[in-house]
Amino acid sequence: MKIALCQINTIIGELDYNKNKIIDGYKKAKSADVDLVIFPELALVGYPPRNLVEKAEFRNAVSERIKELASQTGETGLLFGAVTEDDDLVGTNIHNSAVLCYNG
Repeated sequence: MKIALCQINTIIGELDYNKNKIIDGYKKAKSADVDLVIFPELALVGYPPRNLVEKAEFRNAVSERIKELASQTGETGLLFGAVTEDDDLVGTNIHNSAVLCYNG
């Protein structure tokens, strides 16, 4: 398995900018015939996201960008960090997650 590690400079809260950086890095690494491209913790939202994660509209926007990134993937996997949420009724439902996308 060939793995590419991509370090990018993100901007906190600038989802489209960060998403485009991830797409650019993914495409560049993909052209080197790798199996998996890995980006840093919270690459999509920027680090540290501060109180942005508390805003529902921000989390919804993150979810949409995750779907957009997933749609860009094929046989080369994409792993990146983002804020996600679930319906767990215990504790907080907001998580610092690693998101794996493969074949859309």
